[in-house]
Amino acid sequence: MDVDTEEADYIQRHRLPPKPRPEDWLLEWDVIERSPLGLASNRAVHVAVQQFLVEVAKQLGLGSYVRATAHVLYMRYYLYSDHIVPVTRAELEPGSGRGTSEWTAPAAVPFDPYQMASAAVFLAAKVEECPCSLSKVIYLSVKTRTRNSRTHPGGLEVYEGTERFVEEKQQLLFAERALLRATHFDLRMDHAYRYLGAVRDLLQRSDCIGECPASWWERVYARAWAAVTKSFGTVGCLHFRGRDLAAAAMALEAVDTAAPERVDEAGLEALERWAGWEVLGRHEHPDVKRHPYQILSLEHVPLCDYGLGISREEAIEAIRRGVIRRVYEQHT
Repeated sequence: MDVDTEEADYIQRHRLPPKPRPEDWLLEWDVIERSPLGLASNRAVHVAVQQFLVEVAKQLGLGSYVRATAHVLYMRYYLYSDHIVPVTRAELEPGSGRGTSEWTAPAAVPFDPYQMASAAVFLAAKVEECPCSLSKVIYLSVKTRTRNSRTHPGGLEVYEGTERFVEEKQQLLFAERALLRATHFDLRMDHAYRYLGAVRDLLQRSDCIGECPASWWERVYARAWAAVTKSFGTVGCLHFRGRDLAAAAMALEAVDTAAPERVDEAGLEALERWAGWEVLGRHEHPDVKRHPYQILSLEHVPLCDYGLGISREEAIEAIRRGVIRRVYEQHT
């Protein structure tokens, strides 16, 4: 077999999945559960890594949007990790061309999940237009990752210019490129945060909920935001649309259903009867489709006959599966 045929055969055997359409990132539950991300044997690892991701992002001063984007990028990578083209150090080294005359099928670079989480945070900060220093990402990632170890109980501090820093930098940049490659450079996100304000504003302007003071709505909004934030510890964003998760979070608080873990049957019946679905389920107004959070700032736009296209069934399913859960204050 000549070199060109060998390379073509290797690429064919390790080909990328077809470039996803926007809706293709929303998968059925059985597909998610069969993926590397859904395996029970990997679940504890991913939970620990996602807690690490949140801690590093907070230390970097990154907000909810960036943390959510990092979560989604991380999960998209491990959702398809068995199907991406293996990436080699030589192939990703800047300026290093691959000579076809000496080309051999390379071995895949194994990425530690913690390294991939650090790369997801670094990339997410750029996606959300609040980039942070690479050296700071490396410093905090390594220190957090090695904290409580036998040799470095306070965490290893890696400074720019050291040999360890160069190694960590290469690993992070390799992981970032692998992450981009696995996701087809598709960095579009549809977070529930975008819709929370619009859900609140539509309901507040309608009379379906009754006369509630503005302070009540702000409380519902704040707790719904917390519920959405907690949902990123699950795989729910790979199945549910952002608008449905936002509606589920607002509905759960508005109906005032006690749900420390999952809603019982009586709670689900109350949610089914919630009057807010009629308002939220209406079609979107074309002028607010791209920017739902600006729903009240648009002038001369008749909104009374429009909603956000919420699916009641999907929103309630998110609550039933525990993707959206009540977040209670911690009293110490």
